[in-house]
Amino acid sequence: MPPARNPNEPLALPQCRAVLREFMCHKNSTNYPKVYEFSDAELGAMSPVDLYRFFCFKACHKHDPGPTDKPMYARANSIEFWKKAMSYFMPNRLASWNYLANPPCGNPTKSKEVNDLIKAVKKKETRKQGRKSKADRAIEPSDFVQTISILENTQDYNKRYRHPAMIKTQFHFIARGDDIAHMKKENIEQSAEHPWTLTAKLRWSKNVSEERDCPKQIVLGANDPKHCVLVAWRWRGWRRGAVWQGSCFWSGGRAEGRGWRYRW
Repeated sequence: MPPARNPNEPLALPQCRAVLREFMCHKNSTNYPKVYEFSDAELGAMSPVDLYRFFCFKACHKHDPGPTDKPMYARANSIEFWKKAMSYFMPNRLASWNYLANPPCGNPTKSKEVNDLIKAVKKKETRKQGRKSKADRAIEPSDFVQTISILENTQDYNKRYRHPAMIKTQFHFIARGDDIAHMKKENIEQSAEHPWTLTAKLRWSKNVSEERDCPKQIVLGANDPKHCVLVAWRWRGWRRGAVWQGSCFWSGGRAEGRGWRYRW
């Protein structure tokens, strides 16, 4: 019988295992198989110095770089991901590294050596002395309007109505695409405090783990139809009496129907 799956298992678990394996191969100068399972004893032998030297080698190709060395091979965000990836496998992952214990113990990823290294790499990046960022530039208002205009001028139903509605909703809530793709109309309600507005909840955000993490957010219209999420939600309602993409009949102040991914 296979072992029970951890409900809090990260989606990027394969990448996390790859990072751990790379570190252990580097630390012990051993080429471990990809399916190798490291024991708690092997993981417990890790120290902050081991992680520091590994991260320095990844960023600078040196185990102990000096003040003049530049992290040209890795960004601080990458180091933070590697740190988080290995922290998941630590036997004492909830405990910070205890320097006063004899011998020192805890989670080596939560140590001053690792945190100070990340701060130093960020400072180098700010001074343009680190690896160049590969992040895309921020979207400009003109980019947003152009995208909406192109989609709304097509004849395809999904491109003309569905996609602009999702984009405007994502823009309104400052959310990720995944958050909006899983948004359901049952989470849209009329505001009790301001009846002329709507409220909605984003239950699929990566930071939501409890009910209190997804409070109601107010939904307001805009003078510009290119940005107005209410216009997008009501776009097809005039002919159908119910709107496909986020809008619907109102019954007792509650939205009824299914979510973005479905069509009736």
